[in-house]
Amino acid sequence: MTADNAPHVSLLIPTCNRCKTLQKALVSLADMDYPSDWFEVVVIDDGSTDGTGKMIALMRREVPFALVYSRQEQLGIPAARNAGIRLSRGRILVFTDDDCRFQSDWLTRLSRHFDTPNLGAVGVPDRNPPDGPFFSQCVDYAVNSLAGSGGVRQKAGARLARYLPRGFGMAIPRPVIEAVGGFDETLAAGEDIELSYRVRKGGYLVSFDPDAFVWHERRGTPRSFIRQMFTRGFTRIELVRRHRGMMEPAYFFPLVLVAGFTTLACASVFFSLARPVLFGVTAFYGIGIGAAGLHGAARLKDGRAIFVIPVLLALQHLMYGLGTLAALVNPNARNSGR
Repeated sequence: MTADNAPHVSLLIPTCNRCKTLQKALVSLADMDYPSDWFEVVVIDDGSTDGTGKMIALMRREVPFALVYSRQEQLGIPAARNAGIRLSRGRILVFTDDDCRFQSDWLTRLSRHFDTPNLGAVGVPDRNPPDGPFFSQCVDYAVNSLAGSGGVRQKAGARLARYLPRGFGMAIPRPVIEAVGGFDETLAAGEDIELSYRVRKGGYLVSFDPDAFVWHERRGTPRSFIRQMFTRGFTRIELVRRHRGMMEPAYFFPLVLVAGFTTLACASVFFSLARPVLFGVTAFYGIGIGAAGLHGAARLKDGRAIFVIPVLLALQHLMYGLGTLAALVNPNARNSGR
C-alpha cells in the first residue's frame, strides 16, 4: 500500500507496568509494511512505575513511525483509551493492548475494510504467540474454544452469542467514535465490547477479518487466569445493567452451572434421589470438558493438554459463574480487576 491510498491511522495502546511486553509490541510495529508517515502510535501510560517512560524515549529513536507518549495517574484503561483518542490525529483509530504483537501486513489488512459504506468497526482474532509457554497455549485454547467462551471472540465459525470486536484489536473510524461517544470510564473492564455494542446499536456495520490476527500473550499463571475469569463474569452483569441487549443466554451458562451443581450437592445430603442426578450431571459435564481436552491436545500436538485443558475449562466456568453471582448479589459493587 502506498501513501496515495492509505488512510491515516492512529494506533492506541494503554499500558501500566508492562514495559517489557510493550517494548515487544513497539518493535513488531516497526516492521509494518504500512507507510510509516501514515500511522502513529499513541501510548497512554496509566501510572507505570517500571521505567515505561524512559523506554519510550529510547524507542522514539529506533522506530520509523511517530510515537506519542502521555502519562496519567491510574485513572483506568477506559480513561486511558479516551485520552488516546483526544491525542490522536488519525482518521482510523486502531485499539490494541500492550501484550500484543503484530504481523507486518496487519494495518494494511485492516485499512482495506474502510472503503465499505457505513462501516463502524472491524474486529480481529487473537492467538497466543507460537513461542509462548505450554500453560499459556492451554489458556489460549480455553478462552477461544466453543466449550470455554462459546466461540464469541470470533465472528467466523460456531458461536453461542453475538460477536463484538474487542480491545486487543479493533479499528473504528473517528466519525463513528464521535457519533457514539468514547469508552465508558465507569467500567473497570469490558469497556471495549460495550463500545462495540453501541457501534452496532447505532446502525453501523461491524466486520471481522479472520486473517488480521494479533499475537496476544495469555495469562501466565493459574492465579491470574482465575482473577481474569471472575472479572469477566462480574463485568457481564455491569454491561447488562447498561444495555439489556447484551443479556444473551450463553453468558449465563456458567452461573446456571454453578447454581445447579451447588443445589444438587446440597440436596444430595438430604435426599437420596438427588444423588444419582448429581452423579449423572457431573459425569456428563466431565465427559464434555474431557472431550475438549482431547480436541485441544490434538490441536496443540501435546498430550499434556488432555489433563490441563479440562481443569482450565472447569475453573473458567466456576470463576465466571461466581463473578456473575457476585455482581448480582451486590449490585453496588465495582470490580477493579482485569
